[in-house]
Amino acid sequence: MVSGSTVTLSWGAVTNAESAEIDNGIGGVPTPGTHTYTATSSRTFTLTARCGSNTATRQVTVNVFAIPPLTLIVIPTPVTPTQLSPANGWVFRNFPRTATFTWSTVSGSSITYNIEIEINTGTWTDHVVQTGLTGTSYTMPAFPGDNPGRWRVWATAGSVAGNKSDWRTFSFNTSASQYAGNWINDDSATTGITKIVITHLGGLNLSVRPYGKCLPTDCDWGAKNVSFGGEPLVVSDFPSAPGRTLSITLQNPAGTSLRAVYTYAGNTHTYYFHK
Repeated sequence: MVSGSTVTLSWGAVTNAESAEIDNGIGGVPTPGTHTYTATSSRTFTLTARCGSNTATRQVTVNVFAIPPLTLIVIPTPVTPTQLSPANGWVFRNFPRTATFTWSTVSGSSITYNIEIEINTGTWTDHVVQTGLTGTSYTMPAFPGDNPGRWRVWATAGSVAGNKSDWRTFSFNTSASQYAGNWINDDSATTGITKIVITHLGGLNLSVRPYGKCLPTDCDWGAKNVSFGGEPLVVSDFPSAPGRTLSITLQNPAGTSLRAVYTYAGNTHTYYFHK
């Protein structure tokens, strides 16, 4: 039994005896009888009955065991992961309307990650909640339309969940019209593509007309019509520049910076433009 427990000794009638006593400080006792005490250590009790010079004894041992101290294991609350990408307020222009989210690693034992993504179609509702991730990135299922979204992450250590990060917002814009404009190369001294004129023809249809550096006037590559199917917008084989390819993307949420990766005969150049 456990140290500190209450123990009751009991014995029956002893006949033909002049006296009966129990050791360990109990002394003479009636028979039958009982004795209650608090056990703090193991002890053997002996009941001795006497009749003249004759004695009879009976023994019982009470075993007491110490309880080992409890070990309290404290699992620290994991810190909140840092959201890495996309940047807050980012605009995606790809089909299908999916996105990959990344965050920092959290140190600790048995760390997993969780992400919550919501979509706004008038009110914020769950798009997906994914828990138990072992990596630091997640690619979500596609949005059904050009809707705003928001996301946050948190870490879990075993069964202990950390605090959730703040919300970061994002959205989708898959309209072709946002590419329309006279795009001028940021480098006024470029010897490559000086400008790109993009005209919206309605719906998802665009006309893309680049100009290359020539003297005395820039070379017109001619207009190539293309249907926008999400970034990157890839246009090839211009009427006056066969074999040349442009891969076009917008570089900021406002859509005021454009990048064009030019490929021809195994060579690649990257140019940046503004309206």
